[in-house]
Amino acid sequence: QQQSLFLIDNWCVNYEKRIRALGGIGFFLGGIGPDGHIGFNIRGSDPHSSTRLTATNFETQAAAAGDLGGIEISQNKLVITLGLGSISYNPNVTAIIFAAGESKAPMVRDALEKEPSNLYPASVLSELPNARFYITRGAAVMLKDSVDYFYKASPWNQEKTDRAVIDLCKKIN
Repeated sequence: QQQSLFLIDNWCVNYEKRIRALGGIGFFLGGIGPDGHIGFNIRGSDPHSSTRLTATNFETQAAAAGDLGGIEISQNKLVITLGLGSISYNPNVTAIIFAAGESKAPMVRDALEKEPSNLYPASVLSELPNARFYITRGAAVMLKDSVDYFYKASPWNQEKTDRAVIDLCKKIN
């Protein structure tokens, strides 16, 4: 088992060397996971991380369970991921990040409206000049501009009243 880990780690190092020898990644396409991960760069991943073998958190395991054959299998798997530093090594990389659904709204808001942080892996990519986020209306509901537009674009109605009350309740807990 130790020999296997050594071989995998060596493969990751060589892969990273090839990426850098070519000047970095020119085009990256990825989605934001339900916990904010990009690839398998979970919350807390080093913004300068490279291609590596890594463990995942429960949220990422649950999201990957359908692809890996169930939660009991995904819980016990290590994964290989491009690091955030691998993706952003080329300052001119075109990075397309997508998010769909209201369940991704907090992650989209944190990535786009908070200071870049390893708590929000997508925030590292948002700093790239050629990064673009393609998000559904649901994924955008917590963005400040989207919220402002919701309240100001049309006449006040019961839906707006309900949402304002719910938002206020959340703010004051």
